[in-house]
Amino acid sequence: MGTLQWKAKVDMAKTGAGLIICVQSALTLLLLPLLACRQDLSPTADGNVHFGVSAPVTGDNAQYARLWRQGFNLALEDIKSQGGVQGREVVLDWEDSESDPKQAVNIAQRFVDDPRILAEMGDFSSPCSMAASPVYQRGGLVQFGFTNSHPDFTKGGTYMFSTSASQQVSARLLLALAEHYGKRTAVLYVNNDWGKSSVDIYVAEAAKHGIEVPVLEGFADSTTDFRPLLLKVRDAAVDVLVIQSYYRSAALIVRQTHQVGLENTKVAWGNYSEEFIRLGGAAAEGTSAMQNFYAPDAGPQAQEFVRRFRARYHADPDYFNVGAYDALMQLAWAAGQTPQPTRQSIRDTLATARMIPSVIYGPFAFGPDRRMSHQTYKELIVRNGAYVPGETLSLVDTAIP
Repeated sequence: MGTLQWKAKVDMAKTGAGLIICVQSALTLLLLPLLACRQDLSPTADGNVHFGVSAPVTGDNAQYARLWRQGFNLALEDIKSQGGVQGREVVLDWEDSESDPKQAVNIAQRFVDDPRILAEMGDFSSPCSMAASPVYQRGGLVQFGFTNSHPDFTKGGTYMFSTSASQQVSARLLLALAEHYGKRTAVLYVNNDWGKSSVDIYVAEAAKHGIEVPVLEGFADSTTDFRPLLLKVRDAAVDVLVIQSYYRSAALIVRQTHQVGLENTKVAWGNYSEEFIRLGGAAAEGTSAMQNFYAPDAGPQAQEFVRRFRARYHADPDYFNVGAYDALMQLAWAAGQTPQPTRQSIRDTLATARMIPSVIYGPFAFGPDRRMSHQTYKELIVRNGAYVPGETLSLVDTAIP
């Protein structure tokens, strides 16, 4: 639709109320077709189905956007080979949030205002996504936060969906992982909504299980010197150091443990990334992480994806790769359930379908909270510069209220 340009020159000294009313009426009549057009949420005249992606393409978390793109690329190929969505090609419209909640809100408004966009994926972090949720809810646009674990994310409205375990689940699993190695734990966490809410749950559950937490310290994501905090950990003589942060901070922490005499203290990290091993180097050895997808041990539904990923990128996929693949395949599947997909039809299909496809979990359904009702996690230990399955620990989410 072309841009409507207005050029008016009004002599205010000679303009009466009648002229103002006429101008207002003319504006209303001319804008009505535009307003109607904005409500046309079916695929545009280019014949494609558009999904928006809000992601940290640049900045400290850009690594995750790169992993997403790898998974998305394979999904786009598969969707095309399967005939597209009702014969239409799927197109991704990327926007860079830089992991800034303010940017995420601006991106959300652009997506909502663009009738081509039928659903959105992202943002990477829960704080970014949750800041933008009110915009997506008002616009009736699905926000598929497949990496958003904050327990309040899907409470932001009926258009918020996530295949990520909530922090109510992941924090309890992290406690189970730490408890396997000792009853006395120190916790260092990134001081944002994601880190704080996870740790609050961890501490509450630790008290119920008789797990001591003598050191509980938050830090800014920009922190680079963790030695003052690690000295507190050393002086507390804990069995396990628990880290709840993104990979860059976690890698710096494990490197600095060796500088303060903590090299023999078990480290349990509540996240997962291959970049952690690269940045942590030899200090990352022995660190335990937890993840719900491990390529060498992936289920039968994921084997073809793993094979193709290895052939393309010469590495094993991690959760961020396969999570992105899954999310795009699921949105395309939901869009294809009606001859003319709309924002509303995609939302309703995701909310009510009982057999949503997934290479991670197999067919599943979203619960009333628009999350998955059951997930299984594994312990992964860094050994010889690679993740290997834990020998004695299998983490299973059961009976989480």
